[in-house]
Amino acid sequence: MPVPVATREAPARSLLRDEVLEQLIEAITDGTLAPGERLRDQDLSAWLRVSRTPIREALGHLAKAGLVSLSPNRFTKVADVDPEVLAESCRALVVVVGGTVLVDPLAWSRARKHIPAATRLVTPRDTLHHFWELTASVVAGAASAALEDVVEQVRLVVARDLQFGSEWIDVKEYRGVAEAAFGPAPPDPGDAVRKYREMNAVLQRGCLLRLQTQSAS
Repeated sequence: MPVPVATREAPARSLLRDEVLEQLIEAITDGTLAPGERLRDQDLSAWLRVSRTPIREALGHLAKAGLVSLSPNRFTKVADVDPEVLAESCRALVVVVGGTVLVDPLAWSRARKHIPAATRLVTPRDTLHHFWELTASVVAGAASAALEDVVEQVRLVVARDLQFGSEWIDVKEYRGVAEAAFGPAPPDPGDAVRKYREMNAVLQRGCLLRLQTQSAS
C-alpha cells in the first residue's frame, strides 16, 4: 500500500519526533504500510508534513524495535514478517507476563475486571483487543515502569505480526481458551500462565497461516 497522502497540518516542532514516531508505528501495525514496503524519506515527509530529520530519527528508532529494515545507501523498508522473530518475541512476552502472574498470583484475577468477557469475542479484532487488554492489565498491576517498557518494546513487533494474520485467527478456539482461563473458579498461577501461552499461540497461528497462504499463491 502506498504511503498515504497528507490530510492534516504539520505538528508543532516540539512534538515532531514523538508524533512522527507514533504515526509511523500506527501505520505499520495496522497494515497501512505493509511488510516489505519501501519507505522513502521524501514520501513520508510529504505525508506527515515534516522535514526529513524527524523522519530519519523515527525510522532509526523503529529499526531498533524491529519494525523497519535499514540498508544504508540502498533501501529502507517495513520489516518483513519473520516467523522466528515473532516466535521469539512471543516467548519473551509470555515470560514477562507469566513471571508477573507467578510472583503476584492475584494479578490474573485483577486483570479480569478490566477485560471484555470471553463470551463476547466474535471477531478477530475482539480477540486481539482482549489479548492486549489482558496483557496490559496484568503488567500494570506490577506497578513497574521498567517492566512496562520491556513489554512495549516486544509488543510493537508482536502487535504488527498478529494484526497481519488477524483474518486467519480462529476466534472460536481463542474464545474457548479464554473462557477456560476465566471460569467461575480462578485458575492457579501456573494454569493461568499456560492459558495465556495458549491464547498467544492461537494468535500466532493466524499469522503463520497467512504467510503459508501467501507463499502458496
